[in-house]
Amino acid sequence: MRFADALEGLLGAPGALGAAFIDPQGAIIARVGEESATEILGAYQSVWLGELRRAAERSGLGELSDLSFEFASRRILTTHVKAGYFILVVFDEGGQSHVVLPRLDEARARLVAEIS
Repeated sequence: MRFADALEGLLGAPGALGAAFIDPQGAIIARVGEESATEILGAYQSVWLGELRRAAERSGLGELSDLSFEFASRRILTTHVKAGYFILVVFDEGGQSHVVLPRLDEARARLVAEIS
């Protein structure tokens, strides 16, 4: 399987601009959709996830699994895959990120199976 194949279904959600599979250092392994939607955000999302993961551990909240941001012109959904790898999905301002959740679970399972 190509990693991008696992991401394709994520673009079917209303307003989805792009999705990426990203390594723990913020490098994009695979991408679908608009390159510009995921390029810059991938690296920053890696930093935010790392900091939030450490804060959650220190405070006893448990492992961070999903993260959602809403900005004036974008909505961003991130989910942890395994060992610091994650999926990033970027939506326009009217994007319906909740629609992608079942597809995101499927993509995560496919990617976990591939990197195991």
